[in-house]
Amino acid sequence: MLEPPKDGAAKVERKGSGVFLVRFAGRAAHAGLEPERGASALAEMARFALCLEGLADSQKETTITPSQARGGRGRGSGVRRADGRRARLDP
Repeated sequence: MLEPPKDGAAKVERKGSGVFLVRFAGRAAHAGLEPERGASALAEMARFALCLEGLADSQKETTITPSQARGGRGRGSGVRRADGRRARLDP
């Protein structure tokens, strides 16, 4: 959703924006028996989201907002797949 104008006037200019779908693949393994065999897609997606936030630059008025994530299927195994469904980029 694009933001409204701050003062109620007509918005005649806006930063560019984009919405991206980013998918991560891991390796499922039993969390209690063989955790060393797993690679968590959800943990990697979390690291990626933190990295994206670090790319924002207030002096250039660039914002990056990871806003929706999903991963895992239940208890007892590593997360094999994860999706970052919305990352808004305003360059």
